[in-house]
Amino acid sequence: MGACTVSSNAVESATAGFDVIDRSSPPFLATFLGMVLAGAALILSIPPLFSPHEPYQRWITGTLACLFLVMTAGVFWLRRSRS
Repeated sequence: MGACTVSSNAVESATAGFDVIDRSSPPFLATFLGMVLAGAALILSIPPLFSPHEPYQRWITGTLACLFLVMTAGVFWLRRSRS
């Protein structure tokens, strides 16, 4: 007797102004996975940056940082669900 029911029309009208995106879409998951891997590799590449015999470490760390920033921007762009 005290059950609360919501009609589908009420739900549709309440979410009419929102652009809902499925967060399990393949582009979002691929970009998110790339961001996670680039971030982990970036964290692991920072300590060798201070070793004396690593001539290309600056380029590796800089490239991973740029890749991480691009992937992060992609994740934020793909996860936008409200306009």
